[in-house]
Amino acid sequence: MAGRGVDPSNKELLSLIERLGWGAGVTLLGEAEDVGALLPALDVLCVSSRSEAFPNVVGEAMSCGVPCVTTEVGDAAQVVGETGRVVPVGDPARLTAAILAIVQMGAEARSCSVGLLDRGSSKHYSLDSMIEQYRRVYEAPGHRH
Repeated sequence: MAGRGVDPSNKELLSLIERLGWGAGVTLLGEAEDVGALLPALDVLCVSSRSEAFPNVVGEAMSCGVPCVTTEVGDAAQVVGETGRVVPVGDPARLTAAILAIVQMGAEARSCSVGLLDRGSSKHYSLDSMIEQYRRVYEAPGHRH
């Protein structure tokens, strides 16, 4: 786990991890500066934001083949599409269930579900797609250059 306050000094989090019996399977990294280096090692990315416009980390994780669970904030549902799970904000039980559903799929099934990215969000958020969208705006009638 990585993020602000997600480190070994967080006694409440450590206590919860121990109560759940996850001690051996969880590493608390704290705030990470090079998230891109961490993403490929993940089984699932979870974004539990209460508000956010466009969660870049979701697209970054998906580009590394990591399925995502995210709260329904900003464009998250559109970005994730069929490749992960989207849950309502403020519903920790559904967030947990969504994470467990992806983890319990196993590595091969997670890999196959991420293959949907090729047919889904990547066509809308790829560099080529963004260039084409900008081109259309600049070439639109009445656009001032």
